[in-house]
Amino acid sequence: MKISFRKFIFIISLFVVFLAVLGGFLLTGSPYKQRKFLYDSKRAKYIVNLASKIGNYYKKHDRLPDDLIDLADINVDLNDYRDPLTGNLPGYKKAAEEKFKLCMTFATSNISESTKKYSGRHDYNYNKIKHPKGYHCADYYKKPKKNYFTLVN
Repeated sequence: MKISFRKFIFIISLFVVFLAVLGGFLLTGSPYKQRKFLYDSKRAKYIVNLASKIGNYYKKHDRLPDDLIDLADINVDLNDYRDPLTGNLPGYKKAAEEKFKLCMTFATSNISESTKKYSGRHDYNYNKIKHPKGYHCADYYKKPKKNYFTLVN
């Protein structure tokens, strides 16, 4: 059985495309895995942005809010900070007069180098908050004589 040159080129092209798609999945992970990284990136972004809002509240009232609901006083819509899958708000704990924690449940970990290297996620917020898979709290504190809060971990 003789294969024509066009069929041969077509088969080789299909094989190359198949290898490229397979290589992409092996390098970056499946679309499901990438979606988990995307959701975790949003969670980290929500924590960073909410910490900024808490800092604004502190500047206005010279104290931390007792609860996230108190942020309504500075026109913060908490619905903007709900978990993209569960709809839950981040956990908030006042640790001291000038320290607080914001907590969320993450679907992935960004602690290991291999996760950062192959996740395909190189955005600022995802990598700023180091978190394991599962429930994790980001700790913030106010630097002495400064008017803003700094991430501890």
